[in-house]
Amino acid sequence: MIKKPLALFFLLAWFPVALTADFKTEIAGYFRDKRDYQGAVEYLLNQVEEIQRDYDPILCGLLAYSFHKLDDKNKEYEWLSNYLEHFRGEEFIFDFLDEATYLDLLAFIGRWKQKYPLVTGLALINRDLYRGPNPPDKFIIAIEIESDAYFKFSDEGGVIKGGLFKGGFNALSVEAEELFNRSGSHVYFLDLKTEDLVLSKEIEIDIRLASSEVVQEDTDIEKKTAPVVKQPEYKISMYVGDELIASSKKLPPFTMPINFDFPPWPKDPSMYGPIYRDQYAINAFSIADAVGAISDLLKNLKKGNTGEGTVSSRLLQKQMQITATFLRRDGGGKAKEIQAIITLKTRHLKTSSLALQ
Repeated sequence: MIKKPLALFFLLAWFPVALTADFKTEIAGYFRDKRDYQGAVEYLLNQVEEIQRDYDPILCGLLAYSFHKLDDKNKEYEWLSNYLEHFRGEEFIFDFLDEATYLDLLAFIGRWKQKYPLVTGLALINRDLYRGPNPPDKFIIAIEIESDAYFKFSDEGGVIKGGLFKGGFNALSVEAEELFNRSGSHVYFLDLKTEDLVLSKEIEIDIRLASSEVVQEDTDIEKKTAPVVKQPEYKISMYVGDELIASSKKLPPFTMPINFDFPPWPKDPSMYGPIYRDQYAINAFSIADAVGAISDLLKNLKKGNTGEGTVSSRLLQKQMQITATFLRRDGGGKAKEIQAIITLKTRHLKTSSLALQ
């Protein structure tokens, strides 16, 4: 069997106490000789208490496997989640086990790596809806997962929406206009289901408002008066004596107003030039691609009432904190600019068996 010195060095950094010759001999005996999975669980949990850490990869992997053999699904999923959430299913050295157990353990972990709905990215999508005269009417949350999973999105009041997320990048829209009335935190729950495994995460959106000085007292805050361009005209008249023989009126060619509101010139004009696939980083894109991606996003978000969609992840700005600005009038009718700092926070709650809930 091939040894992996680098993996072993990494593992020793994580697992300084339990990874000893005595440990390997002791735990291997539970699996090889007696097939005593209950004894293995007790021995492994004792190791967890001794090193005072829950997230050592070998302990998590062996505990998930042992509870699987004991048909204790809630405990199996709990330790499987610890292994996959914290170590992303990286392969660690289990080859101190007997060959049959080693191969069975790797097959067990491999099966779950294929179907576990591991969330690899969760953030806000930064778009133009955060800049304008009105408060944002929605949030768009980017969710990237490893495999297909049914989802349920809810708050303390109940289920808001549900459906199917595909493996990869997904977008979820959340109504938000009323959330900008005052500062505060708003908590949501995202459940992802594959087979009878349910993974639950908490999503907190924190909004902090601050107002600046009066912008303008006029009722039409953004009204602009277009320049008036007068068109001169020429009149030619022909007289014989006092009698008008002919008359003609002539207008000059129409000219555009000289005052244009040009958009600001880009900081990097080269981005408007040709883009070559191998020349730029993965986040580089052409303007045509960007327009197409945003168009697809809007179409997907309008489908049905779930608000989810799948688009090209690399064309969108994903951030954990966004600053929005909008206008609001105070009690005296004065318009003020409101700055809202929107922060997204997430945490894993639990992984359990739906059949046992």
